[in-house]
Amino acid sequence: MEQLTKEKFDKIINRIALALETYKRFYARDNQYKIYLANGERLEYRFDKMNIPHLLGLKFDSLKTNGIISKSDSNYEATEKIIQNSYDLYKNITSGNIQFNSVFSDYIDNKLDIFENIITPIEPNKVCFVVKYDPSKTYMDGVSEAGFISDYYIVQKKNFSQKIMLGLDRLPNFRYVPKSAYLITSENEDEIFKKLLKKQEITFISNIKTENPSNGYKSETRLPLEEKIIILNALRNIKRRYLCTIDTNSDNEFALKVLASKQSSIRDNKSMLISIISALESKDLIEIEDIDDDELKELIEKCNNLLVDSTDKHKSTYTDIKNENEELKKRVELLDNKLQTSELQAKTRLEEIEYQKAELNSYKEAWEGIRNSFEKGKELILEKKETQE
Repeated sequence: MEQLTKEKFDKIINRIALALETYKRFYARDNQYKIYLANGERLEYRFDKMNIPHLLGLKFDSLKTNGIISKSDSNYEATEKIIQNSYDLYKNITSGNIQFNSVFSDYIDNKLDIFENIITPIEPNKVCFVVKYDPSKTYMDGVSEAGFISDYYIVQKKNFSQKIMLGLDRLPNFRYVPKSAYLITSENEDEIFKKLLKKQEITFISNIKTENPSNGYKSETRLPLEEKIIILNALRNIKRRYLCTIDTNSDNEFALKVLASKQSSIRDNKSMLISIISALESKDLIEIEDIDDDELKELIEKCNNLLVDSTDKHKSTYTDIKNENEELKKRVELLDNKLQTSELQAKTRLEEIEYQKAELNSYKEAWEGIRNSFEKGKELILEKKETQE
């Protein structure tokens, strides 16, 4: 290794300090991520601050053994202390008390380069693939000795020529924590992928949710169907080159349903467009009552306006006529309601009249009975009087 200058050492320490500030600024400690994979699995993970030093490329065993850092300090606390007392660390390294590579990873620059990328929310359209890593599949091939120990690896684009690989390790509670991160360049990509992907299962991220209970932040990003197709084509190329398998069964089922729905919609729209063209040729108006698509309704209404405008000498538009018809329809409905009300009232009145007629007839019958009784009584009186005389 080239000689460690104070300038180079300070640059590394400053970058580590900046990385910690970035971690705090993005509230990454409290961010909780839910990743929905195309194979139907869901991964939940968060950045435990105890793993941040390792992701930055720092090691502390030598520092704690030599008493430079207290053994009771957590790795995160130790990171903050070497930032605060960086000069003491520099003197211990340059005096030979400890070795530079016993504190800093050989890939410290690469790890610092990608740190901000891995603690910010993942964008599904930047993810090349996700590996569900099972070392037992390649144990007999010696690949298991290549250093891949995480349960899942997410490979995403950093720029045109570089990629980032984030390793997720499963915890006892079935959640995951990022334990490793790698910078992949065009120079080492083929070598890494040959070791990583052989006989393994790959998929992609179809949806990711981010929640932060500390500040209430929530977001969700879904991968559009068109981009899923692009990624699937890319996965097929990876499969052929690196002898892996693809698992997107769950997402394929969903995509097929969406595609079938879109195709049905396209057929319906095609049929409607044919009707529009036919109507324009024959100058017939098109009914729009049973059409649910608002944009298609607007298009048909414009066509109808053009047809009316070309045939009506008064230059009334289809929209005007439609609005007038709707207004007339409302008036007819109002009159119909009034007529129904009047008919009901008349029926009720007729029923009342019939009842009154029946009541009057009963009065008449009673009166006739009384009058007949009176006449009979009168006749009896006259007969009795004649008898007496």
